[in-house]
Amino acid sequence: DKVQSGGGEYYTPRDVVRLMVGLAKPAEGMKIYDPTVGSGGMLILSKEYIEAHGGDSTKSAYYGQESNPDSYPMCKLNLILHGIMSADIRKGDVLSDPMHKQDGELMRFDRVLANPPFMSPKGGIIPHSRFSVQSKRSEVLFVDYIAEHLSNKGRAGIIVPEGIIFQSQTAYKQLRKMLVDDYLIAVVS
Repeated sequence: DKVQSGGGEYYTPRDVVRLMVGLAKPAEGMKIYDPTVGSGGMLILSKEYIEAHGGDSTKSAYYGQESNPDSYPMCKLNLILHGIMSADIRKGDVLSDPMHKQDGELMRFDRVLANPPFMSPKGGIIPHSRFSVQSKRSEVLFVDYIAEHLSNKGRAGIIVPEGIIFQSQTAYKQLRKMLVDDYLIAVVS
């Protein structure tokens, strides 16, 4: 379950983040990304995991994107306070303005950890054109976006609503087929 703050933001409980990071197993030298970075907790616990397992976390690269203008500076400060000095954190919504290009190439990450917001903003979602599954549902688009940005041996941990498993609309069926055929290792409920 997500914990709601007074500002309408939902923060992932630390035990859930620890479980996700432990399953993802980030390691020294990896590119680690949270497309809905919020306060930066998943990146911070990834850094701590690397250090606890004998790695040099400064050799890893940390990336994030955040659409909430109030959370963005809080995240930057939180990362610095936890020793992540050179994270590439960008403002913007990944569904309409994705952080997916670097030197004209699609960015790929070794680990992606996310707890995306699963509601449509006022005015709806205007997705960018790279999605392989056509949908206006944020939960479908976020999972598709993350899968697209994994490196060949990449691993992701994503919190999703159970509707992803049970919904019968075409976009959900297409997403489940893509996940089962190409990506899915486990579902933790």
